[in-house]
Amino acid sequence: MILHSLFSNHMVLQADKPIRIFGMGAGHASVSFLGKTREVDCKGGDWVVEFPAEKAGGPYEMLVTIDGEERTITDVMIGEVIIAGGQSNMQLPVGACVPPAEFDIQDEPLVRYYNTQRPEPGEWLRPEWTPATKDKARGMSAVAWHAAVRLSRAKGVAVGVVTAFQGAAILQSFIRPDLYATSECHKKFTPMYASYMANYPVWSRPGMLYNFQIKRLSPLSVRAVIWYQGEANGHPEEAAMFTELMWMMMASLREAFCDPDLPFVQVQLAPNQDRGIGTVKARQAQWKAAQEIPGLAIVTIGDVGEAHEIHPTRKEQVGQRVYRALMHTVYGHTEIPYLGPVMESCTYEGGRVTVTFTHTEGGLKTDGEINCLNLIDEAGEKHPATCRIEGNTLIGEADIPKVVGAEFGMEPFFEMHLFNGEGLPAVSFEDR
Repeated sequence: MILHSLFSNHMVLQADKPIRIFGMGAGHASVSFLGKTREVDCKGGDWVVEFPAEKAGGPYEMLVTIDGEERTITDVMIGEVIIAGGQSNMQLPVGACVPPAEFDIQDEPLVRYYNTQRPEPGEWLRPEWTPATKDKARGMSAVAWHAAVRLSRAKGVAVGVVTAFQGAAILQSFIRPDLYATSECHKKFTPMYASYMANYPVWSRPGMLYNFQIKRLSPLSVRAVIWYQGEANGHPEEAAMFTELMWMMMASLREAFCDPDLPFVQVQLAPNQDRGIGTVKARQAQWKAAQEIPGLAIVTIGDVGEAHEIHPTRKEQVGQRVYRALMHTVYGHTEIPYLGPVMESCTYEGGRVTVTFTHTEGGLKTDGEINCLNLIDEAGEKHPATCRIEGNTLIGEADIPKVVGAEFGMEPFFEMHLFNGEGLPAVSFEDR
Protein backbone atom coordinates (compact mmCIF):
# COMPACT_ATOMS: atom_id res chain seq x y z
CA MET A 1 0.00 0.00 0.00
CA ILE A 2 1.43 3.39 -0.96
CA LEU A 3 0.62 7.06 -0.47
CA HIS A 4 0.56 9.23 -3.59
CA SER A 5 3.68 11.39 -3.91
CA LEU A 6 1.42 14.48 -3.94
CA PHE A 7 1.24 14.10 -0.18
CA SER A 8 4.72 15.00 0.96
CA ASN A 9 6.62 17.74 2.76
CA HIS A 10 5.82 21.30 1.54
CA MET A 11 2.52 20.26 -0.07
CA VAL A 12 -0.34 22.67 -0.64
CA LEU A 13 -3.94 21.58 -0.12
CA GLN A 14 -6.87 23.47 -1.57
CA ALA A 15 -8.69 25.79 0.83
CA ASP A 16 -12.49 25.80 1.17
CA LYS A 17 -12.90 22.43 -0.57
CA PRO A 18 -12.90 18.86 0.75
CA ILE A 19 -9.37 17.62 1.44
CA ARG A 20 -8.82 14.20 -0.11
CA ILE A 21 -5.74 12.11 0.66
CA PHE A 22 -5.24 9.07 -1.55
CA GLY A 23 -2.97 6.32 -2.81
CA MET A 24 -3.20 2.76 -4.04
CA GLY A 25 -2.69 -0.84 -2.98
CA ALA A 26 -4.05 -3.28 -0.42
CA GLY A 27 -3.76 -2.63 3.30
CA HIS A 28 -4.81 -0.30 6.10
CA ALA A 29 -4.20 3.46 6.14
CA SER A 30 -4.80 6.05 8.84
CA VAL A 31 -4.44 9.80 8.27
CA SER A 32 -4.53 12.41 11.07
CA PHE A 33 -4.77 16.10 10.23
CA LEU A 34 -5.87 19.17 12.19
CA GLY A 35 -7.27 17.09 15.05
CA LYS A 36 -9.23 14.67 12.87
CA THR A 37 -8.42 11.09 11.86
CA ARG A 38 -9.66 9.09 8.90
CA GLU A 39 -9.01 5.40 8.29
CA VAL A 40 -9.51 3.05 5.36
CA ASP A 41 -9.08 -0.64 4.60
CA CYS A 42 -8.40 -1.37 0.95
CA LYS A 43 -8.33 -4.79 -0.70
CA GLY A 44 -6.49 -3.38 -3.73
CA GLY A 45 -6.67 -0.62 -6.32
CA ASP A 46 -7.16 3.02 -5.30
CA TRP A 47 -7.98 4.26 -1.81
CA VAL A 48 -8.99 7.69 -0.52
CA VAL A 49 -9.89 9.37 2.76
CA GLU A 50 -11.62 12.74 2.97
CA PHE A 51 -11.45 15.61 5.46
CA PRO A 52 -13.78 18.62 5.61
CA ALA A 53 -12.83 21.89 3.95
CA GLU A 54 -10.51 24.21 5.86
CA LYS A 55 -9.53 27.85 5.56
CA ALA A 56 -6.15 28.88 4.23
CA GLY A 57 -3.34 28.60 6.73
CA GLY A 58 -0.31 26.66 7.87
CA PRO A 59 2.27 25.33 8.19
CA TYR A 60 0.76 22.17 9.64
CA GLU A 61 1.79 18.56 10.12
CA MET A 62 -0.01 15.45 8.87
CA LEU A 63 0.50 11.97 10.33
CA VAL A 64 0.05 9.09 7.88
CA THR A 65 0.19 5.48 9.06
CA ILE A 66 0.23 2.74 6.41
CA ASP A 67 0.21 -0.86 7.56
CA GLY A 68 1.60 0.23 10.94
CA GLU A 69 4.42 2.38 9.55
CA GLU A 70 4.15 6.02 10.61
CA ARG A 71 5.24 8.99 8.56
CA THR A 72 4.99 12.67 9.53
CA ILE A 73 4.53 15.13 6.67
CA THR A 74 5.72 18.63 7.55
CA ASP A 75 5.28 22.17 6.23
CA VAL A 76 1.77 21.42 4.98
CA MET A 77 -0.03 24.53 3.73
CA ILE A 78 -3.68 25.13 2.92
CA GLY A 79 -4.11 27.67 0.14
CA GLU A 80 -4.74 27.70 -3.60
CA VAL A 81 -3.96 24.78 -5.93
CA ILE A 82 -3.72 25.45 -9.66
CA ILE A 83 -3.30 22.87 -12.43
CA ALA A 84 -0.89 24.06 -15.14
CA GLY A 85 -1.68 22.07 -18.28
CA GLY A 86 -1.06 21.99 -22.01
CA GLN A 87 1.98 21.49 -24.20
CA SER A 88 5.48 22.91 -24.59
CA ASN A 89 4.67 26.60 -24.10
CA MET A 90 3.35 25.78 -20.63
CA GLN A 91 6.29 23.46 -20.08
CA LEU A 92 8.91 26.11 -21.00
CA PRO A 93 10.81 26.81 -17.76
CA VAL A 94 11.78 30.12 -16.19
CA GLY A 95 15.42 29.42 -16.95
CA ALA A 96 14.76 29.34 -20.70
CA CYS A 97 12.87 32.64 -20.81
CA VAL A 98 13.64 36.34 -20.82
CA PRO A 99 14.42 37.31 -17.20
CA PRO A 100 11.52 39.03 -15.42
CA ALA A 101 11.40 42.79 -15.70
CA GLU A 102 8.89 43.49 -12.95
CA PHE A 103 10.79 41.83 -10.13
CA ASP A 104 13.88 39.72 -9.64
CA ILE A 105 13.58 35.98 -9.15
CA GLN A 106 13.85 35.42 -5.43
CA ASP A 107 12.77 32.90 -2.82
CA GLU A 108 8.98 32.59 -2.76
CA PRO A 109 8.34 30.38 0.31
CA LEU A 110 4.55 30.37 -0.19
CA VAL A 111 4.77 29.12 -3.79
CA ARG A 112 5.23 25.36 -4.21
CA TYR A 113 5.49 23.28 -7.35
CA TYR A 114 4.60 19.64 -7.98
CA ASN A 115 5.97 18.34 -11.27
CA THR A 116 3.77 15.48 -12.47
CA GLN A 117 5.64 12.75 -14.30
CA ARG A 118 5.54 12.98 -18.10
CA PRO A 119 5.98 10.21 -20.68
CA GLU A 120 8.91 12.13 -22.19
CA PRO A 121 12.09 11.85 -20.09
CA GLY A 122 14.38 14.69 -19.08
CA GLU A 123 12.24 16.76 -16.71
CA TRP A 124 14.11 19.35 -14.64
CA LEU A 125 12.33 18.63 -11.34
CA ARG A 126 11.29 15.41 -9.61
CA PRO A 127 7.62 14.50 -8.96
CA GLU A 128 7.57 15.94 -5.44
CA TRP A 129 6.61 19.25 -3.87
CA THR A 130 9.36 21.81 -4.42
CA PRO A 131 9.30 25.25 -2.78
CA ALA A 132 9.98 28.04 -5.28
CA THR A 133 13.40 29.02 -4.04
CA LYS A 134 15.53 31.20 -6.28
CA ASP A 135 17.63 28.27 -7.49
CA LYS A 136 14.69 25.92 -8.08
CA ALA A 137 12.50 28.48 -9.88
CA ARG A 138 14.55 28.19 -13.08
CA GLY A 139 13.15 24.67 -13.63
CA MET A 140 9.50 25.64 -13.11
CA SER A 141 6.96 26.49 -15.81
CA ALA A 142 7.51 30.18 -16.53
CA VAL A 143 3.82 30.91 -17.15
CA ALA A 144 2.76 29.11 -13.98
CA TRP A 145 5.55 30.64 -11.87
CA HIS A 146 4.71 34.20 -12.92
CA ALA A 147 1.00 33.66 -12.28
CA ALA A 148 1.49 31.84 -8.97
CA VAL A 149 3.92 34.38 -7.50
CA ARG A 150 1.51 37.22 -8.24
CA LEU A 151 -1.45 35.25 -6.89
CA SER A 152 0.36 34.36 -3.67
CA ARG A 153 1.49 37.93 -3.10
CA ALA A 154 -1.96 39.35 -3.81
CA LYS A 155 -3.87 36.93 -1.58
CA GLY A 156 -1.21 36.33 1.04
CA VAL A 157 -1.64 32.54 0.91
CA ALA A 158 0.30 29.54 -0.28
CA VAL A 159 -0.14 28.66 -3.95
CA GLY A 160 0.57 25.17 -5.20
CA VAL A 161 1.13 24.54 -8.91
CA VAL A 162 0.51 20.98 -10.11
CA THR A 163 1.66 20.37 -13.67
CA ALA A 164 -0.06 18.31 -16.36
CA PHE A 165 1.77 19.13 -19.58
CA GLN A 166 3.70 17.45 -22.35
CA GLY A 167 5.45 19.03 -25.31
CA ALA A 168 3.78 18.30 -28.66
CA ALA A 169 0.60 17.19 -26.89
CA ILE A 170 -2.72 17.06 -28.73
CA LEU A 171 -6.02 17.87 -27.02
CA GLN A 172 -7.29 14.36 -27.79
CA SER A 173 -4.69 12.88 -25.47
CA PHE A 174 -6.06 14.75 -22.42
CA ILE A 175 -9.64 13.55 -22.95
CA ARG A 176 -11.10 10.61 -21.04
CA PRO A 177 -10.84 7.73 -23.54
CA ASP A 178 -14.44 6.53 -23.42
CA LEU A 179 -15.75 10.09 -23.77
CA TYR A 180 -13.63 10.67 -26.86
CA ALA A 181 -14.54 7.30 -28.36
CA THR A 182 -18.25 8.20 -28.41
CA SER A 183 -17.73 11.64 -29.99
CA GLU A 184 -17.95 12.72 -33.62
CA CYS A 185 -14.30 13.86 -33.39
CA HIS A 186 -13.26 10.24 -33.00
CA LYS A 187 -14.30 9.59 -36.60
CA LYS A 188 -12.11 12.36 -38.04
CA PHE A 189 -8.49 11.41 -38.75
CA THR A 190 -7.02 14.72 -39.89
CA PRO A 191 -3.60 15.19 -41.52
CA MET A 192 -2.24 16.94 -38.40
CA TYR A 193 -3.57 14.18 -36.15
CA ALA A 194 -1.92 11.57 -38.37
CA SER A 195 1.36 13.51 -38.29
CA TYR A 196 1.42 13.72 -34.49
CA MET A 197 0.52 10.04 -34.17
CA ALA A 198 3.49 9.23 -36.43
CA ASN A 199 6.02 11.60 -34.83
CA TYR A 200 4.97 11.39 -31.18
CA PRO A 201 3.32 7.96 -30.91
CA VAL A 202 3.95 7.58 -27.17
CA TRP A 203 1.67 10.40 -26.02
CA SER A 204 -0.51 11.23 -29.04
CA ARG A 205 -2.97 8.37 -28.58
CA PRO A 206 -6.45 9.47 -27.48
CA GLY A 207 -6.67 9.47 -23.69
CA MET A 208 -3.00 8.66 -23.12
CA LEU A 209 -2.13 11.79 -21.13
CA TYR A 210 -5.47 11.64 -19.34
CA ASN A 211 -4.54 8.20 -18.03
CA PHE A 212 -0.85 9.00 -17.50
CA GLN A 213 -1.28 12.35 -15.74
CA ILE A 214 -4.83 13.50 -15.00
CA LYS A 215 -6.26 10.23 -13.71
CA ARG A 216 -3.25 9.80 -11.42
CA LEU A 217 -3.96 13.22 -9.86
CA SER A 218 -7.64 12.42 -9.24
CA PRO A 219 -9.46 13.13 -6.92
CA LEU A 220 -7.31 16.06 -5.79
CA SER A 221 -9.21 19.25 -4.92
CA VAL A 222 -8.04 22.22 -6.99
CA ARG A 223 -9.17 25.80 -7.57
CA ALA A 224 -8.64 26.27 -11.32
CA VAL A 225 -6.82 25.08 -14.43
CA ILE A 226 -4.57 27.27 -16.57
CA TRP A 227 -4.17 25.88 -20.07
CA TYR A 228 -1.66 26.75 -22.79
CA GLN A 229 -2.02 24.45 -25.79
CA GLY A 230 -3.18 24.61 -29.38
CA GLU A 231 -0.22 24.37 -31.72
CA ALA A 232 -0.84 20.63 -32.06
CA ASN A 233 -4.46 21.24 -33.09
CA GLY A 234 -3.82 24.07 -35.55
CA HIS A 235 -4.73 22.35 -38.83
CA PRO A 236 -7.96 23.82 -40.32
CA GLU A 237 -9.75 20.49 -39.88
CA GLU A 238 -8.62 20.28 -36.27
CA ALA A 239 -9.62 23.88 -35.65
CA ALA A 240 -13.12 23.15 -36.94
CA MET A 241 -13.70 20.73 -34.05
CA PHE A 242 -11.57 22.56 -31.46
CA THR A 243 -14.55 23.71 -29.38
CA GLU A 244 -15.85 20.16 -29.03
CA LEU A 245 -12.37 18.87 -28.17
CA MET A 246 -11.88 21.63 -25.61
CA TRP A 247 -15.27 20.92 -24.06
CA MET A 248 -14.44 17.21 -23.73
CA MET A 249 -11.04 17.97 -22.20
CA MET A 250 -12.61 20.34 -19.68
CA ALA A 251 -15.35 17.82 -18.86
CA SER A 252 -12.70 15.14 -18.31
CA LEU A 253 -10.71 17.29 -15.88
CA ARG A 254 -13.81 18.57 -14.11
CA GLU A 255 -14.84 15.00 -13.42
CA ALA A 256 -11.34 13.97 -12.34
CA PHE A 257 -11.06 16.85 -9.86
CA CYS A 258 -14.65 16.44 -8.61
CA ASP A 259 -15.81 19.92 -9.61
CA PRO A 260 -18.43 20.27 -12.39
CA ASP A 261 -17.80 24.02 -12.53
CA LEU A 262 -13.99 23.97 -12.36
CA PRO A 263 -12.86 27.21 -14.09
CA PHE A 264 -10.26 27.28 -16.86
CA VAL A 265 -8.03 30.08 -18.12
CA GLN A 266 -6.78 29.46 -21.65
CA VAL A 267 -3.81 31.24 -23.24
CA GLN A 268 -4.38 32.12 -26.89
CA LEU A 269 -1.44 31.32 -29.13
CA ALA A 270 0.98 34.10 -30.05
CA PRO A 271 1.63 35.17 -33.65
CA ASN A 272 4.12 32.91 -35.45
CA GLN A 273 5.13 32.83 -39.10
CA ASP A 274 6.44 29.28 -39.34
CA ARG A 275 3.11 27.54 -38.68
CA GLY A 276 1.36 29.54 -41.40
CA ILE A 277 -2.44 29.47 -41.61
CA GLY A 278 -2.52 26.86 -38.84
CA THR A 279 -1.56 29.53 -36.31
CA VAL A 280 -4.44 31.74 -37.44
CA LYS A 281 -6.96 28.89 -37.39
CA ALA A 282 -5.84 27.81 -33.93
CA ARG A 283 -6.17 31.35 -32.53
CA GLN A 284 -9.64 31.72 -34.06
CA ALA A 285 -10.68 28.34 -32.67
CA GLN A 286 -9.45 29.24 -29.18
CA TRP A 287 -11.37 32.51 -29.19
CA LYS A 288 -14.54 30.77 -30.43
CA ALA A 289 -14.28 28.11 -27.72
CA ALA A 290 -13.97 30.78 -25.03
CA GLN A 291 -17.15 32.46 -26.28
CA GLU A 292 -19.13 29.22 -26.28
CA ILE A 293 -17.95 27.15 -23.29
CA PRO A 294 -19.07 28.30 -19.82
CA GLY A 295 -16.23 28.69 -17.37
CA LEU A 296 -13.52 29.12 -20.02
CA ALA A 297 -11.71 32.48 -19.97
CA ILE A 298 -9.04 33.45 -22.50
CA VAL A 299 -6.02 35.73 -22.36
CA THR A 300 -4.45 37.12 -25.51
CA ILE A 301 -0.73 37.60 -26.13
CA GLY A 302 -0.60 39.14 -29.60
CA ASP A 303 2.26 41.39 -28.50
CA VAL A 304 4.75 38.69 -27.44
CA GLY A 305 4.96 36.57 -30.58
CA GLU A 306 8.20 35.90 -32.44
CA ALA A 307 8.15 35.32 -36.19
CA HIS A 308 10.28 32.20 -36.22
CA GLU A 309 9.99 30.96 -32.65
CA ILE A 310 6.98 28.90 -31.65
CA HIS A 311 8.01 29.25 -28.01
CA PRO A 312 8.04 33.01 -27.30
CA THR A 313 10.30 33.66 -24.35
CA ARG A 314 8.61 36.74 -22.89
CA LYS A 315 6.53 34.64 -20.53
CA GLU A 316 6.29 37.30 -17.82
CA GLN A 317 3.54 39.08 -19.77
CA VAL A 318 1.74 35.77 -20.28
CA GLY A 319 1.84 34.82 -16.61
CA GLN A 320 0.75 38.30 -15.57
CA ARG A 321 -2.34 38.07 -17.79
CA VAL A 322 -3.14 34.60 -16.52
CA TYR A 323 -2.97 36.03 -12.99
CA ARG A 324 -5.32 38.86 -14.02
CA ALA A 325 -7.78 36.37 -15.51
CA LEU A 326 -7.69 34.24 -12.37
CA MET A 327 -8.32 37.25 -10.14
CA HIS A 328 -11.18 38.47 -12.35
CA THR A 329 -12.97 35.24 -13.24
CA VAL A 330 -12.13 32.89 -10.36
CA TYR A 331 -11.75 35.18 -7.34
CA GLY A 332 -14.34 37.80 -8.28
CA HIS A 333 -12.04 40.83 -8.56
CA THR A 334 -13.89 42.23 -11.54
CA GLU A 335 -12.10 45.54 -11.12
CA ILE A 336 -8.98 43.82 -12.51
CA PRO A 337 -9.30 43.64 -16.31
CA TYR A 338 -7.65 40.80 -18.19
CA LEU A 339 -8.79 41.36 -21.79
CA GLY A 340 -7.54 44.02 -24.17
CA PRO A 341 -9.75 45.95 -26.63
CA VAL A 342 -12.41 43.75 -28.23
CA MET A 343 -14.07 44.77 -31.50
CA GLU A 344 -17.71 45.70 -30.92
CA SER A 345 -18.66 46.98 -34.37
CA CYS A 346 -17.27 48.11 -37.73
CA THR A 347 -18.79 50.96 -39.72
CA TYR A 348 -17.80 51.37 -43.37
CA GLU A 349 -17.86 54.49 -45.52
CA GLY A 350 -16.03 54.64 -48.82
CA GLY A 351 -12.43 53.60 -48.25
CA ARG A 352 -12.68 53.93 -44.48
CA VAL A 353 -13.62 51.75 -41.53
CA THR A 354 -14.40 52.93 -38.02
CA VAL A 355 -13.85 50.18 -35.48
CA THR A 356 -15.48 50.60 -32.08
CA PHE A 357 -14.03 48.63 -29.17
CA THR A 358 -15.12 47.51 -25.74
CA HIS A 359 -12.67 46.71 -22.90
CA THR A 360 -10.76 49.92 -23.58
CA GLU A 361 -10.03 50.51 -19.85
CA GLY A 362 -8.92 54.13 -19.99
CA GLY A 363 -8.82 54.50 -23.77
CA LEU A 364 -7.00 53.04 -26.72
CA LYS A 365 -3.23 53.42 -26.72
CA THR A 366 -0.45 52.68 -29.17
CA ASP A 367 3.29 52.16 -28.86
CA GLY A 368 4.04 52.38 -32.58
CA GLU A 369 2.50 52.27 -36.02
CA ILE A 370 -0.65 50.14 -36.10
CA ASN A 371 0.04 48.04 -39.18
CA CYS A 372 -2.02 44.84 -38.79
CA LEU A 373 -5.39 46.16 -40.01
CA ASN A 374 -6.37 45.11 -43.52
CA LEU A 375 -9.36 46.48 -45.41
CA ILE A 376 -11.21 44.25 -47.86
CA ASP A 377 -12.63 45.58 -51.12
CA GLU A 378 -15.60 44.33 -53.17
CA ALA A 379 -13.37 41.88 -55.05
CA GLY A 380 -12.20 40.33 -51.78
CA GLU A 381 -8.70 41.79 -52.03
CA LYS A 382 -6.91 42.91 -48.87
CA HIS A 383 -5.33 46.35 -48.52
CA PRO A 384 -3.13 47.53 -45.59
CA ALA A 385 -4.82 50.37 -43.75
CA THR A 386 -3.36 53.61 -42.46
CA CYS A 387 -4.63 53.89 -38.89
CA ARG A 388 -5.28 56.46 -36.23
CA ILE A 389 -7.00 56.40 -32.85
CA GLU A 390 -9.99 58.60 -32.01
CA GLY A 391 -11.25 57.99 -28.47
CA ASN A 392 -12.41 54.38 -28.23
CA THR A 393 -12.36 53.91 -31.99
CA LEU A 394 -9.75 52.97 -34.54
CA ILE A 395 -10.00 54.66 -37.95
CA GLY A 396 -8.50 52.74 -40.85
CA GLU A 397 -8.24 54.09 -44.39
CA ALA A 398 -7.00 52.72 -47.71
CA ASP A 399 -6.96 54.11 -51.26
CA ILE A 400 -9.89 52.03 -52.53
CA PRO A 401 -13.40 53.07 -53.60
CA LYS A 402 -15.35 50.92 -51.18
CA VAL A 403 -14.47 48.88 -48.12
CA VAL A 404 -16.77 45.95 -47.35
CA GLY A 405 -14.82 44.16 -44.64
CA ALA A 406 -11.88 44.36 -42.28
CA GLU A 407 -9.53 42.07 -40.43
CA PHE A 408 -7.12 42.85 -37.63
CA GLY A 409 -4.24 40.63 -36.57
CA MET A 410 -5.31 37.78 -38.82
CA GLU A 411 -1.93 37.04 -40.40
CA PRO A 412 0.19 34.16 -39.05
CA PHE A 413 2.63 36.75 -37.71
CA PHE A 414 1.96 40.42 -37.05
CA GLU A 415 3.19 43.17 -34.77
CA MET A 416 0.70 44.33 -32.17
CA HIS A 417 0.70 48.05 -31.41
CA LEU A 418 -2.84 48.59 -30.12
CA PHE A 419 -3.59 48.37 -26.39
CA ASN A 420 -6.00 49.60 -23.78
CA GLY A 421 -5.15 51.84 -20.85
CA GLU A 422 -4.06 48.78 -18.82
CA GLY A 423 -1.48 47.82 -21.44
CA LEU A 424 -3.45 44.75 -22.60
CA PRO A 425 -3.26 43.99 -26.35
CA ALA A 426 -6.22 44.24 -28.69
CA VAL A 427 -7.97 41.03 -29.72
CA SER A 428 -7.68 39.88 -33.32
CA PHE A 429 -10.88 39.98 -35.34
CA GLU A 430 -12.39 39.74 -38.80
CA ASP A 431 -15.58 41.41 -40.00
CA ARG A 432 -16.94 40.45 -43.40
